[in-house]
Amino acid sequence: MPRPPLVSFLIDFDAEERRLPQPAPRRAGPPPFVQPPTRDTEVMIAQALDKGRNEGWAAAEAAWEDKLRVEREQFQEQLAAARAEWARTEGEALAGTIHTAFDAMQSRLSAALARTLTPFLEQAQRQRSLAALADAVRTLAETTRHELIEISASDDLAAALGSHLGDLAASVRFVAGSGPDVRVVADDTVIETRLADWAAELATAVGQDAS
Repeated sequence: MPRPPLVSFLIDFDAEERRLPQPAPRRAGPPPFVQPPTRDTEVMIAQALDKGRNEGWAAAEAAWEDKLRVEREQFQEQLAAARAEWARTEGEALAGTIHTAFDAMQSRLSAALARTLTPFLEQAQRQRSLAALADAVRTLAETTRHELIEISASDDLAAALGSHLGDLAASVRFVAGSGPDVRVVADDTVIETRLADWAAELATAVGQDAS
């Protein structure tokens, strides 16, 4: 008896699947419903926009403050440098002005002091000269015999010299003279004070100091 082929014993799965009930085909329907954003979502969006705007303003303000600070520091440095340069330049000019003014003031003071002291110096020199002259006349009268001692001087100088001579003035003949000098003649001996020359030298010295 012939055997049936081996293929007849295999299970046909496709046939089994065809015998199972098939689902009904899906029909095309409307798109799914999307819930619109609620009020809370809108508030969150607005808050996010405000936050971003505020952060942008804050960043811009910080950048501006930094730039302003740098500009202010640079300005202060430039101002300090300009002030130092001005102080140096004006200080040199002021120092020169002060020195010039001080020199001029010193010259004026020297001239005024010289004019003030000149009469006293002349008076002191005249007193010394008259005293020395009186000593010389006294020496002439005491050590030698002169027939006549003649003194030529102005009235004020004759009076001053007479006070220095004391009792010896009675043996002296005073002759009226002019000028600041006193001239003593005893025979061949002649003595002069030369106060005029001294006064001229003093005036020259005073003029040089004043200039």
